[in-house]
Amino acid sequence: MGRRKDEDLLCPRLKNNNDNNDFNLGHHSYEEVLTQGQILQLKDEFSRLKESCYLDHAGATLYSKSQLESAMTELQENLFSNPHSRNPSSSITTDATDHVRQRVLAHFGTNDDEYSVIFTSGATSGLKLLAESFSFNEEGIFAYLEENHTSVVGMREYLLKNRNGPTHKNSSTSSVSCEDSSTSNNGNGHVYCVSKYAMEQIMMNSPVPHYHAAEVDASGVSKNSTSSPSNGLMTENANALCAIPAQCNFSGYKYPLEWISKIQSGQLNSISESGDFYIQNKTFKTNPVKIDRSLKWYVVLDAASYVASNRLNLSVHKPDFVTISFYKMFGWPTGLGALIVRNSSGHILGNKQYFGGGTVNISIPSLPYHVKRSKLHERFEDGTISFLSILGVRHGLNALTKFFPEMDLIRTRTFRLTQYLYKNLRNMTYENGQRVATIFSDTEYDSEKTQGPVVTFNLLRPNGEIIGYSEMEQIAYLHNVNLRYGCFCNPGACRRHLGLTSQQVLKHYESGHVCGDGFDIVDGNPTGAIRASIGYMTTKENIDFLLLLIYNCWIKPSNINQNLIKNPTLLLQANRDSNQNVQQMENSHTLKSNKLLQIFVYPIKSCAPFQVKSTWTIGPHGLLYDRQWLIVNSNGVPLTAKREPKLCLIEPTIDISSRQLILHFHGDDDKNNAVVPLDISSFSKNYSVEASLCNSKVCGDSIVGLDCGESVSTWLCRVLDRSNLKLIRMSPDHHRKPRNSLEEISLANQSQFLLLSMPSLTQLARELRSNGVLSSLNIPTSPSPTTYEEENGREDLDEKINRENCNYLDDDAILQAVVVENLIGRFRGNLVIGGSDLDHAAYEEETWKGIRIGGTDFKCGGPCMRCATICMDPLTGKKSAEPFLTLSRIRGGRPNFGVHLYASRPTDTDYNFMATRTPFLKTLRIGSHYEVVDNAEEQNCVKDKLEALRNID
Repeated sequence: MGRRKDEDLLCPRLKNNNDNNDFNLGHHSYEEVLTQGQILQLKDEFSRLKESCYLDHAGATLYSKSQLESAMTELQENLFSNPHSRNPSSSITTDATDHVRQRVLAHFGTNDDEYSVIFTSGATSGLKLLAESFSFNEEGIFAYLEENHTSVVGMREYLLKNRNGPTHKNSSTSSVSCEDSSTSNNGNGHVYCVSKYAMEQIMMNSPVPHYHAAEVDASGVSKNSTSSPSNGLMTENANALCAIPAQCNFSGYKYPLEWISKIQSGQLNSISESGDFYIQNKTFKTNPVKIDRSLKWYVVLDAASYVASNRLNLSVHKPDFVTISFYKMFGWPTGLGALIVRNSSGHILGNKQYFGGGTVNISIPSLPYHVKRSKLHERFEDGTISFLSILGVRHGLNALTKFFPEMDLIRTRTFRLTQYLYKNLRNMTYENGQRVATIFSDTEYDSEKTQGPVVTFNLLRPNGEIIGYSEMEQIAYLHNVNLRYGCFCNPGACRRHLGLTSQQVLKHYESGHVCGDGFDIVDGNPTGAIRASIGYMTTKENIDFLLLLIYNCWIKPSNINQNLIKNPTLLLQANRDSNQNVQQMENSHTLKSNKLLQIFVYPIKSCAPFQVKSTWTIGPHGLLYDRQWLIVNSNGVPLTAKREPKLCLIEPTIDISSRQLILHFHGDDDKNNAVVPLDISSFSKNYSVEASLCNSKVCGDSIVGLDCGESVSTWLCRVLDRSNLKLIRMSPDHHRKPRNSLEEISLANQSQFLLLSMPSLTQLARELRSNGVLSSLNIPTSPSPTTYEEENGREDLDEKINRENCNYLDDDAILQAVVVENLIGRFRGNLVIGGSDLDHAAYEEETWKGIRIGGTDFKCGGPCMRCATICMDPLTGKKSAEPFLTLSRIRGGRPNFGVHLYASRPTDTDYNFMATRTPFLKTLRIGSHYEVVDNAEEQNCVKDKLEALRNID
């Protein structure tokens, strides 16, 4: 493939794009609460953001530069040691950590006379500790708002005895829908899930009539409550714990803190619903049971999301327990949180079984005897606390007060930014008037008292169809925009806002969707959403960048399409061009139908390909030498093209005669090339490097590679302008198998080969041309034969003419060929097959069971789902939103392109491979004919042989 001269690798900032002049952010203004000097100070404190747009503060906010500097200075100038020791340094540590406890309590408007701070590894750890220790008694109750974080929902498991049976039942009455509350009981306690609506009704002194609650045993069998007092009343000494969030991490809605005192006063004794709940395709009926009004209610407030931008005043609102995570407040330290316990409620934590170092006054190993310490935090902080991290909390609190003397200022500033985003996003529309986004909220963003700094939304197409969040995820990743996707560990709020039933959520799971994946649409329904969350250091420019990204990637391309429809002349011209091109492509394919057109080998993962001129050998993992090398940093983390666009400028050449891999950096002098031997024997097997192949949940295999030496390492550091890089080669002793396959693969993500078909490539090229988005692909709109020859050379033009089987190429055919060539580079296929639309339709290859190329059989492993990597120009590294957006649109939200292949082996003559692991001697030749193999019996036979040989191994 010829390279254009444009070598600009920087992704252009959207705000500097001249094409954005028609985009107006005038729907809603923003009033800044800081001075210009304060804003500049914040930008200096967070200068490491550079070109990143960070809008995931509800996930984790950012630490400031001075915060880390002051913390590191304290550690460098002092000696801190284990606080359980009795020496001068440990005494200093104990005093310092106690001071931090006081600072934390003061920050929340209280002191150690009323509350105690128990340091934990985070809010989740605090909730787990509370669930383990709370004394529910035999007929106690755990009630939680459905829209709590998953870490709260998990607390219910401590009350459930039989893990083989259903762990939850749903119930309702005629006045509350079947999604409104649920209950479960195994004889050790009762569990209630209360909807937002039901809780609001109860808190407004409008309880549901007939004070009943549903009860089922742990096996799911309905029962009447007769195991306690015969009249069905619960015991009077039962304790009840209710968990509520201060702020919903899904929508940002702030729940009334006045609920705390009402719950403590027994308002929840009016829980009363019955109905059905579905688990594992079974329906469980429930019977009512009366609830005694004399329960002692305690409240745990999950404040992790709330305290990042609000002041929680524990002298006004007094929950029994509060859980927080410090990284959500000021970014660092991570892995540290607190369970804040009201001292008057500490006695209820009597069920703690385990005791660790530092928590007891005496422990006798030979006798079942121990005595816990008297101070609350000393009884619950098992082992040595993370004392250095705890010392960092003080510097985090100092950072907050340095920029914002009062938390109310943070609340006001983040709310105004959030309101600005909400109102501008709400008013963004396509030309046909369809809103570009649906926003999930419980407020109109008109009050900072009820709305936190979160905007959760899904994008819509011009026809109102939901766009899956994965599409936004890929585009945002490409432009360095940090958002959150899915349900954000809040399945209850997610279910309600998306308008799903519990049965639909269960169906999504049965369809393959799990928490945290990219399976964003099931049966036309979204499985999650997109969340933008604001921090105190967020700027208006960050919000504008997100809005502009949405405009440029979704609204503007749609408007271009609408203009084609509205302008008959343009539409006729587009159709004429397309028809001419179709005829040209059909004529040119007549002679080359059903042939292997191109072979590409990608020796180094994420780098440029090596194009085969004639034949190539099939190795044990795919094409010989394909994806055998990987560039990693000092931590063993691979460099990928999405993070380092300059990788595409590293051009490997495989010289079989000299047994060398030659690396050339585009634009560099050939005399500066790096050389790596192809033979494994040239490497020391004792000098191995361990690396994580892919930093994700999809392909997170660990690999063992061989270091290729200092010379190539120095070369990589120079051309990529990075330090501590290494080139490693996959060890021959390391064997990888993809999921659901028996064949071994190299460092590829999923399969041995990736197949591209010309009908699919030309169809996508037509779509891109008709949509008028070629400029976003960095492709000139009219590359004539003359300009093509000037940029790529006469030899390349002659080769293209020969490949197209015609005597000349007109401007339209040249343009089509350039687009197709660009797409081939973006999709990084190993094999490109020909064939006209008459031979097979576009994307038909996704339905094939197998294909035979020459004399080699391949099994088809299904379509390849694409990520944002295809949005990088393979010749320059420039980024755009295409062709991902067009591909996602025309493929129904699933951006599939290309087919995974596996060499069908072993055959009767290929058993030697499994025994000796020597490479195949089969080769692929450009120009070989192919045919579709759809023989299930043959495929099963091969699979059986593989399974048998695998068992022998």
